[in-house]
Amino acid sequence: MKLPYLLPILCLLTNAAVFAEEQKPNPLAPGYTALPFEPAKPGTYNLPIITKAADGEVITTNNQPKHLHDLMGDKLVLLSFIYAACSDVNGCPLATQVLHKISRQLQKQPELADKLRLLTLSFNPAQDTPEMMRHYGEGFKTGDFDWQFLTTKDEAKLQPILDGYQQNVQKVYDDKGQFTGTFSHLLRVYLIDKDKNVRNIYSVDFLHADTLINDVKTLLADAKPQTLPLPARADMLFQPGDNKQNYQQADYQTRSLALAQRRGQPAKLIDFALKPPLGLPKFPVPKDNQLTNAKIELGRKLFFDRRLSLNNTFSCAICHIPEQGFSNNEMTTAVGIEGRSVRRNSPSLYNVGYAQLLFHDGRENSLEQQAWGPLLAHNEMANP
Repeated sequence: MKLPYLLPILCLLTNAAVFAEEQKPNPLAPGYTALPFEPAKPGTYNLPIITKAADGEVITTNNQPKHLHDLMGDKLVLLSFIYAACSDVNGCPLATQVLHKISRQLQKQPELADKLRLLTLSFNPAQDTPEMMRHYGEGFKTGDFDWQFLTTKDEAKLQPILDGYQQNVQKVYDDKGQFTGTFSHLLRVYLIDKDKNVRNIYSVDFLHADTLINDVKTLLADAKPQTLPLPARADMLFQPGDNKQNYQQADYQTRSLALAQRRGQPAKLIDFALKPPLGLPKFPVPKDNQLTNAKIELGRKLFFDRRLSLNNTFSCAICHIPEQGFSNNEMTTAVGIEGRSVRRNSPSLYNVGYAQLLFHDGRENSLEQQAWGPLLAHNEMANP
């Protein structure tokens, strides 16, 4: 076939492929499907405090004014922000569906259901009136489960709450400058403990009924003493003069601390640098930046410090997980601040002190300069 006849056919095929790609539906978020892995057992991990839960003036579906903090403190709280007209399947409907699944599951666990409250707050007070939120909630509430749908008097009352939870919401306008009735926002759901501390924040990639219930059970387990049977060969864990009976009755957290003190210590990293393990060459130390114990301890603290991120939620260790070789073996690509996707997998940091080229593409040759990359990247730690 001659080239002049071939070109139109190629153009048609290309346009058809582009059209087919555009017609593909967006893949559903994990929250709509079964959890693809076995979650850790409740109580076997910790949920550190991220920040204090913000307060603000809200209105219930009975048109009663309240403060958000009035609905916290006596129970654990799952707080979500939505607007009733949202049509993004992986947006507000996802949050509502996941919370609906939780309410259905907890109908079979009344002892757990009594300890949890769901709060769904609209960020479109002009349209989502108390009556509108009541009708919206009636389609999701199951039984007598404590799920409250809220709105605010106006945008002026709403904005301090959005700011307090660092929930960025922007109105979408058409080419004539008219508000379309839709909003651009990042989906986030907040797990709040009885002391009004945010203990976890779930984005689209992490929002799933099973993991949320797991985290709720973990917080409830932390809130009360637990007794566990003595482990095998427990006699090896005691010091002379220990009272084994008292140890048996000790609460779980105290026992965990005692075991940590007796069974493990932080690695003395400076010893590895001064005398590398067999097979590794002499460790390169810059003449103008000598290693000291104080610098190593500072580096260890900074590595786990979430305050290095824009909103105090993200640390280096969230992507470079020590228990997974300082990488992330569970995710193909990393996920940064507010659930923003990163293009590549988190590289392992083992022996990175020997590396002469850094990042996957080797674009940096100085560790001192490389450190700025994640701190400033919009989809990692997002500092300005």
